[in-house]
Amino acid sequence: MDKFTWVETYREIAAKLKEYGDRQEELITILNDLQKRGLPTISLMDRNAEGREIPLAEIDPFTFFANFNRGIRTESRIEIIRTLKELWGLTSSIPTDFDGIPVVNNQQAWFFTYQKDRGAKDIHLLWELFIQALNSNISPQTFDAVLKLKFIKFNITMGLFWINPERYLNLDSVNRSYLDKNGIKIHSLPDFQTYADYTEKTKDLFQKPFYKISHEAWLEGKKSIGAIQEPRKSYSGARYWLYAPGEQARHWDQYSQEGLMGIGWNELKEDLSGFKTDEALRQKYFEECGEKGTEIDLKQLRDFLHEIRKGDIVFVKRGIKELVGFGEVTSDYFYDPDQPEYRHLRNAEWRKKGSWMIPDNMKSLPVKTLTELTDSERIKQLLTLIENNATLQISEGKNANVPDTGDIQYWWVNTNPRIWDINALPIGTKESWTSHNEQGNKRRVYQYFKQVRPGDLLIGYVTSPVQQIIALCRVTKGLHQSSEGEVFEFEKIEQFS
Repeated sequence: MDKFTWVETYREIAAKLKEYGDRQEELITILNDLQKRGLPTISLMDRNAEGREIPLAEIDPFTFFANFNRGIRTESRIEIIRTLKELWGLTSSIPTDFDGIPVVNNQQAWFFTYQKDRGAKDIHLLWELFIQALNSNISPQTFDAVLKLKFIKFNITMGLFWINPERYLNLDSVNRSYLDKNGIKIHSLPDFQTYADYTEKTKDLFQKPFYKISHEAWLEGKKSIGAIQEPRKSYSGARYWLYAPGEQARHWDQYSQEGLMGIGWNELKEDLSGFKTDEALRQKYFEECGEKGTEIDLKQLRDFLHEIRKGDIVFVKRGIKELVGFGEVTSDYFYDPDQPEYRHLRNAEWRKKGSWMIPDNMKSLPVKTLTELTDSERIKQLLTLIENNATLQISEGKNANVPDTGDIQYWWVNTNPRIWDINALPIGTKESWTSHNEQGNKRRVYQYFKQVRPGDLLIGYVTSPVQQIIALCRVTKGLHQSSEGEVFEFEKIEQFS
């Protein structure tokens, strides 16, 4: 089978997009039409200054590209491109592979934020960078301005790579890890000059197209995961962690701004990604830490290096009675020698920042820096606390009065596979949930059905016999009348097992 059949097609799609800078509403119409055909699309609902949902009215070209470069089935990606080919009269072939293409997280597919937080020129800046990139003449000022936009970091290099993978280097976490192993250290992207330097170093070192490097990085990543020889606890789906960014969360201001999470162990003054086995890590740890080293600390270090995975959920704590943040791990481990301390790091997307006190009737948080949460009841307690939210299936009505702040709400959904198997639903499938049972009576937690809003996330938990979180869904329509009665609609966006 041929490889990299997508390169020419993506280049032609990018060239066609150039015509839509002043016709963004037409791009949104195309996405709406794809959705009507049953194909998965990014969210097309914005939020205004009051936090109310409104239809999306502007879009940048990188976000349009992200619609078919995210966590969806290959068949759906091909069908979306086939539709664009027919619509635009493209001459290049429909790809038979997507080797080497980085994909964005389904939950963070936009390259811009909601209208209520968006600058008046944010979308224009993204279009300006896109046009400059197509003309192979990126202005450092434009690139640097885009880097300052909310939600923009290394993902902008993915967008540039999609439109010209021979000229622009992708710096997603997979590529960064691969380049790091080959002597090119990449831990930050402060400006265009830094990006240009990374690009030249990579070009000089490998002497091959960037899309081939990207594919090799992906293959190397798969090999590295298999190279860990010591048995590790197997798992399916996202795992949950409690994490302290230093004593009394003293690094939280920095980490919450920079999208980082780090641990100390400053005696270990080198990159630890090469210590693939438990025994190798143990030997290195006690060599450097001596009598100060403990088995408990070693386990936390090992968990941070090898057990945490991209997509895992993290609760950030201060002491044992307060949560200050909530988010998702977005990168593998890396080492940054330029940090004054806490040089062992990962990237994270921090979705919530604030202060949530642990009530007296709830168990205090552990003292340790890093603790895995395995008790589903405990996880539900913390999710409810941090979201000021309750569960659709579990709660008896506590915290029923959820204020409409405009923020995303998280709902815990218990499913019984003998009645309804969420695991069997393909990603992109839309389903409706009725607010009344078969007898026409309101469900026990009807008040929560009324509080569900488009954009909210449903955490799908399968009960007996699996007892695991296995899927993530996004609400696409709030409570409304349909042929089935009163329902809300949701779409499956991620599968964890």
